[in-house]
Amino acid sequence: MSIESIEMVDVNTAAEITGLKPATIRKYAREKKIPHYKFGGGKTGRYRFIPKEIIEWVKAHRVVVDENRNSPRSQKKELDINDFAVTL
Repeated sequence: MSIESIEMVDVNTAAEITGLKPATIRKYAREKKIPHYKFGGGKTGRYRFIPKEIIEWVKAHRVVVDENRNSPRSQKKELDINDFAVTL
């Protein structure tokens, strides 16, 4: 199995999964606090995430996926791996 055969999501989708802001996801990735993959070098690199790993991270870190009053993503979400297409 190669990394190319695994479906990955971008920062915005990872933010939707976690309920965090995209800027927070980028910060956690830079600080190596969240499982991620970086494509490209330097400051122009792009972060990608595997939905299953993000959901497991959320469960392990007890991130509350709840309403952010000012966020367009402000709906409680049940995390279900079947909501995300993951090809392994």
